Amino acid sequence: PQEYVLVAKEALIDNDTETSHYAASVLSHLASKLPEAVKEDEDNYLRSGKDGEAGVKYYKSLKAYIDSKIDDNSLTEEYEEKYILLLKELIAKESEECYYKDLVNILIKRKRYDEAEKYIAIFKNRYRKLDEPYIAGLKLAYHMKDFNYLKNELDALRKSDIHIQGENLKLMRYWINEVDYEK
Repeated sequence: PQEYVLVAKEALIDNDTETSHYAASVLSHLASKLPEAVKEDEDNYLRSGKDGEAGVKYYKSLKAYIDSKIDDNSLTEEYEEKYILLLKELIAKESEECYYKDLVNILIKRKRYDEAEKYIAIFKNRYRKLDEPYIAGLKLAYHMKDFNYLKNELDALRKSDIHIQGENLKLMRYWINEVDYEK
């Protein structure tokens, strides 16, 4: 769904009237179908006694809706809060890396920095050999505009034996260059 939304939003501003009309129809259709899918998956999750498989399906539909950015209204806020609760439940049961990343990201988006910091600490404890918890910490420090927190996260990551690569390595190098270690 997210890919469709992005393509449809681009097509919406196309000079061709027929293309933009079709894009508006697609967006309208998705805007009605995504909440229906979320509601159905939520009902199935609750009916199943919060079963793991139903929880994963509900997680995927909530994530698809939120990631689609199809609208910016109170429904999105409501779904973000449900997403937070669901992720906490899934972490308590399954503790998948993606759940931590998604939870921290949505907590940061909602400016719930203390909670994000708490889950980053748990994330670091559970996934000691991964760089992702530290990257989440860097993201949190950036959003909080907390230079000391940022510096501490960089120092901890640099001193660790964690192998950093790809985009995370680029991100870390960027922040190391930005942070003045002489302060």
